[in-house]
Order: sequence, then C-alpha cells, then structure tokens
Amino acid sequence: MIARFTLDSASEFLFGKNVESLTDTLPYPHHLVGPQTARPSSADAFAAAFAEAQFIIAERGRFGWTWPLHEIFHNKTNVLMKIVNAFL
Repeated sequence: MIARFTLDSASEFLFGKNVESLTDTLPYPHHLVGPQTARPSSADAFAAAFAEAQFIIAERGRFGWTWPLHEIFHNKTNVLMKIVNAFL
C-alpha cells in the first residue's frame, strides 16, 4: 500500500499524471490460490517497466561511452519505454 501511494504521488509530481494505483485491488499473498487472487494491473505494468528501464540505464553507466556498442542492434529500452509512454 505504501509503495502504491509512493508511485501515485511520484508520478503526479514528476510526470503530471497520477497513475492511480491505489484504486486497483490489493494483491494477495502468493500462497493463496482461488478467486481472491488479483491479476496484475496496468499500474503494476507501468511500475515494472519503469523500474526495468531505470536498471538498464544505470547499467549503461558501467560501460561508459562504449554502451552504444553493446546495444548496436537492439535498444534494450524501446519496449519498456513504449509501456511507460502509453501509460502517461
């Protein structure tokens, strides 16, 4: 719940749009099975894509100025940023 509040307030402050993750149903523990298990929401997909993009960008810092050579055929953030941009 705290993570969702943080996501909502940070997205509104940084991007000017609240992702409204607090309105989604709360997830249940992984060991509970049945109708009470919640499926991932679009806010969860946004959060996961945003976090993964941040990781990839931070990883580029380890390579320094040669990072484009490591992604010469495929930009690792394209798919993730499409998810982020579609949500915002």
